[in-house]
Amino acid sequence: MKNLTWSMAGFFAVFSTSTFAACDSGMRQIENVAFEGDVACLPAAPERIAFAEDEVVTAYLLGTPMVINNYSLNAFLDAYPGGRDARVAEMTDIGYVGELDIELFSVAEPDLIISNNWFPDENKLLAEIAPVVVFQGEDGVLGWRDYARVIATVVDREAEFDADLAALDARIADFKGRLPEGETTFSIVMYDEGGSLYTWNEASFAGELLINAGLTLAPGVLDSAAAAKVGYPSAYTLSQERIGDINADYIFLLPTWEPEDIAASFYDGPVWNSLTAVQEGRVITASIQGGPHFTRPNTAFAHRVLDEAYRGILGMSPTEGSHPNPYADWIDAN
Repeated sequence: MKNLTWSMAGFFAVFSTSTFAACDSGMRQIENVAFEGDVACLPAAPERIAFAEDEVVTAYLLGTPMVINNYSLNAFLDAYPGGRDARVAEMTDIGYVGELDIELFSVAEPDLIISNNWFPDENKLLAEIAPVVVFQGEDGVLGWRDYARVIATVVDREAEFDADLAALDARIADFKGRLPEGETTFSIVMYDEGGSLYTWNEASFAGELLINAGLTLAPGVLDSAAAAKVGYPSAYTLSQERIGDINADYIFLLPTWEPEDIAASFYDGPVWNSLTAVQEGRVITASIQGGPHFTRPNTAFAHRVLDEAYRGILGMSPTEGSHPNPYADWIDAN
């Protein structure tokens, strides 16, 4: 969702104390461009947080006490089933956040609600239940790391987030140091229902991550400015005539729920088999159906993307090396 990267110098906006009205006594005030109106007022130490926002996974990873979760946490726990802890049983799951059931929030009795400006009418009703922190939903307001850091600030878990991010950066550096000399190119592809083929670029979560890890995006893939003209800044649909866009040393293929006979007709066809990575057996099929770890930004999913790269390019498992996946024990439920 928030894919473009800002420099850290521009991360937390600096305002004079007179820029915004002060929060009520006992409330904490945070000023950041991620918030609607650039400011948020919240309790000093919330203990019952409700999420109507997909950054719920970042908060969960940081040990945040919460009473409402949504489909984003469900997708995360499908990928990391061993990460399910006692908090989940106590949460109300509101599922997809396209529509908000206000009654569920009322019954959960939260002391803080984290929402999005996609729900202006619902947010007014939620504010009658508890203080609401409203994030801006536009892509590119902040990069995924900076956006996650704002979440960590809201839930008062900055130190835990810094440690989590340091572990990720150490693993990125480890992978980069193990790459062979010279350029190693990649592309990210999904073959979806109806025969659509999608690819992601440098503005996407996984694209940015893999570039930081030392790989080079396939030169034919449209950059964010060009992609925005035919799709989204971070992804676009490929026609068969543009199949050459994704030609690379390695292709990360995100498997979907397409019927096997339809998918096979494409994968066995001449268009797909014209690609270098296909011909040389360097297609890395993502280990999670639908590839949510490539498209939903959080540190644990970043590690799952690196798992795919370690396995497919370096032949290493998630637990190998000097900086293994710190969440590897969660991959299996037992």
